[in-house]
Formats: sequence, C-alpha cells, structure tokens
Amino acid sequence: MLFRSLQDLVGDLLSALGDDEREALEVASVVGVTFTTQSLAAGLGLEPEAVEQNCTRLARGGRFVEERGVARWPDGTEGRRFGFKHTVFRRILYGQLSPAHRRRLHLRVAERTETAFERDPDALATYLAAHYAEGGDTARAVEHLARAAAAAKRRLATREAAGLARRAIELLTTSSPH
Repeated sequence: MLFRSLQDLVGDLLSALGDDEREALEVASVVGVTFTTQSLAAGLGLEPEAVEQNCTRLARGGRFVEERGVARWPDGTEGRRFGFKHTVFRRILYGQLSPAHRRRLHLRVAERTETAFERDPDALATYLAAHYAEGGDTARAVEHLARAAAAAKRRLATREAAGLARRAIELLTTSSPH
C-alpha cells in the first residue's frame, strides 16, 4: 500500500514536468542510478548539449536528480554526470516503461557507450553486458561478460571471474531455443 502511494506521489510530480524532462528521466532510469548526458543523448537520439540543459533544469528543480560532476569519456566527449536523488524515482520510472521500449533504450545506451569506450574495452565490460542482456542481445552480453571475466582473472579475482563466467553460461542457457 505504501508503494502504491509512492507511485501516486511520483506520478503527480512527473505530471507537472514537460514531455522532454519526463522522457529524459525515463531514459535515465534505464541508464542507472547515476547517468551522464552522453548516455542520455544516446537513448534520446539528441545532442548532448540539449540533454545537458534539460538535466540541469531538472537538477535545479531539486526533486528528481542532482548534479554529480563532469563526465569525460575516452572518445573525447565530455558532459555532466547526474544521479537520481532517490532510487525509488528510478524504480518507478523504469517500471512504467514498456518492455519493448526498455529493450530499445538499453541497446541504444550500450551501443553508444561501447563506441565511446572502444579504446578501453575492459573499463565497462560488466556494465555493457548488463545493458546488452536487458536489451536482448545475448551474444554481445556474453562477449562483454567474457571480457570482464578475463580482466578479473588477470587481477587474480578468481571468484569474480567465475561468477561472470557463470552469468554468461546462464544467459546462453536461458536464451537458447528449447
């Protein structure tokens, strides 16, 4: 019952926003608790500068997000980092997205992030694997899990490496036609 009232409260707060702001928050809910304007721009199909202005307005409003510094990506793009003030906002927004829309957004974010980090492919391998898995691209998810497992093994983090390998096997097993 409390969760339902929280959903109603958040719904009321969201209804006071413009379409652009609400859409930015929806995409942000896919990216994660913390997000960059570069990631949001990928999900929204917009230029990072426009997204940054929108997020800055949202942060000034003080309800949903707050600014958390600068984000520099290895491909040279620069933007701002933001984060949800409360994880409940993210969960409610994410839960309101249709499964098909959610999958598309996960893939857009993963593809843009992968391109930006191609010089340092191990840096976000686990993050990319999660987005590709949620986006329904099992092959790319497994590829990134294998990359993350190899990096963990090089760091002598054998338990982590084994856990990542198990996750890759689970994905392959559950996505295979029966």
